[in-house]
Amino acid sequence: MMRSRSVYALLLLPLLLGAAEGKKGCGCGQKPPEDTGATVVVEVPRPEDTLKVVSVEPSVVKPGVEQSATLFGSGFQDGVAVKIGSSVVDATYKDGNTAKLRVPGMVEGTYDVLVTNPDGKATTLRRGYVVKAGVQDCRFLRVQFEFDKADPTPGALSALSALKGCYLSAGEIRIDGHSDERGTTEYNLALAERRAEAIQRWMVSAGVLQSRIRTVSYGEEKPLSQGHDEKAWAENRRAEIHAIE
Repeated sequence: MMRSRSVYALLLLPLLLGAAEGKKGCGCGQKPPEDTGATVVVEVPRPEDTLKVVSVEPSVVKPGVEQSATLFGSGFQDGVAVKIGSSVVDATYKDGNTAKLRVPGMVEGTYDVLVTNPDGKATTLRRGYVVKAGVQDCRFLRVQFEFDKADPTPGALSALSALKGCYLSAGEIRIDGHSDERGTTEYNLALAERRAEAIQRWMVSAGVLQSRIRTVSYGEEKPLSQGHDEKAWAENRRAEIHAIE
């Protein structure tokens, strides 16, 4: 009798274990979920598609003067609209990261910059545009060079340093290099180019974005003085810096 009970218990053991596994959530005998073949696509916006304003250059200007400026950011669309404070600004779309602005003369103050795309999306650069009196004027500067030299003189460096803050907040900057009439045309073009590039290197070292600076070499083609003596040659050895404030 004891042997029969033992055999019976051994026969029941697999069934008891199966029941216990079923209580733990066994999927035995269950039909696997059907594969519908559908693919879920989640679109993540690229950083360059996200509307954002980084800066307006120049960001500090004099009161009452119409200004050319450049708007930098991302996600701009053709037809982008811009307001500085309550003033509507003439905006020209260039690409997704850049728009050119014509800002009307404004009274002193600190203004938010509101940018709105044609699709209705908008963003604001808080306190991004400042109008105040006493802003430096760096729209034009002429510096001289020594004979056959491309390094700025101490006087040129002093003049540049005095306008550093203005150049940092200015828009586009163009540097024209010039030479006197002595030497070949090719040599003078190269010398004038080195002079313009030397000024550009100084500006970049001072913190001005290189992308905002353009250099042009005129060589001896545009003399300031029409004379043919040392005085005239000294005047013609120069670089002329034009900045859009």
